[in-house]
Amino acid sequence: MSKPPEAGVYCYGICRSSTPRSFGPLGIGAHGDEVRTLAVGEIAAVVSCSPAGTYRVSRQNVLAHQQVLEAVMPHSPVLPIRFSTVADSAAQVIAVLESRYEEFDHLLERMTGKHELGVKAIYREAVIYAELVEAEPRIQRLKQRLTGTRLEESYYPRLELGRLVEAALAAKREREGAALLALLAPHAVEHRQGRLLHERMLLNAAFLVEKARERSFDEVVEELSRRHDARIELRYVGPMPPYNFVNLTINLRAERAPSPR
Repeated sequence: MSKPPEAGVYCYGICRSSTPRSFGPLGIGAHGDEVRTLAVGEIAAVVSCSPAGTYRVSRQNVLAHQQVLEAVMPHSPVLPIRFSTVADSAAQVIAVLESRYEEFDHLLERMTGKHELGVKAIYREAVIYAELVEAEPRIQRLKQRLTGTRLEESYYPRLELGRLVEAALAAKREREGAALLALLAPHAVEHRQGRLLHERMLLNAAFLVEKARERSFDEVVEELSRRHDARIELRYVGPMPPYNFVNLTINLRAERAPSPR
């Protein structure tokens, strides 16, 4: 008979809670494990039972982690803990809360009344390349020269055309991405710029916004979407936990639960 996996405690985040709270059978792993709090003073870890070890980064697992944090949001600000953080025991989690209490308390105070909102801006393909050709005389001339030529006759000119288009697109992306950011950033407490995921993406940013200003932020995004819809697709998500502003790493090897006396 195989040995059952050792029990552990999966950690999702840190929230405000001085009494035990249950968020239902939302635990990672699709076993219906109860998500609950482990409290020390006014702060608590959001946890569920889990086999010891690590979790594979998969859509199902990452969504389960995120859904738990989103379930906590209506009740308390929440500090996300890095995905696949599994403690040996509840006592070990309590030891972490005790040793880092002031840090967690300060971060919760900083995140109170705020949510993360995300905005991605992507050029519409059919429009952006037409704009580049129209705006850049060198691209126009080279494109006209290549019309009707055979591929083997125009290899190097086509490489040059590609370089010109790439450079023009990069400059346009930087200029217009900065302009969008300048309109959005004043409505947020903080912002973080993420990596641009492909050549037509001009903005990938997260904004930490006070709940009282979410509607005004919505209105700015809506106005930008109306103004630029023909040429730029805006993707707007949130409110979310502050993933881009807090991502706690807990070194569980250094936080062993005290031995029983």
